[in-house]
Amino acid sequence: MTLDKVRKEGTLKRGSFVLEWQPGRASALDSSRIAEGRDIGNLIVQETDGGNRRDAVHDITFAFVAHAFHPDLKIEQ
Repeated sequence: MTLDKVRKEGTLKRGSFVLEWQPGRASALDSSRIAEGRDIGNLIVQETDGGNRRDAVHDITFAFVAHAFHPDLKIEQ
């Protein structure tokens, strides 16, 4: 799923996972100085267990990388 989708939805639930978008991460692709890049936001992923939440290990991968290793993967937009 794209960061844009999570940003537009605010909070998404997938099974026992909750995904939330928060502002504050600059794009490394927009400028020679990362701090001057546009704000692409940050993804917070937590797993729920009986009402409690704990941070879940995750990474943010470029779509072209995901498609290179998993060509049949569908990315929600």
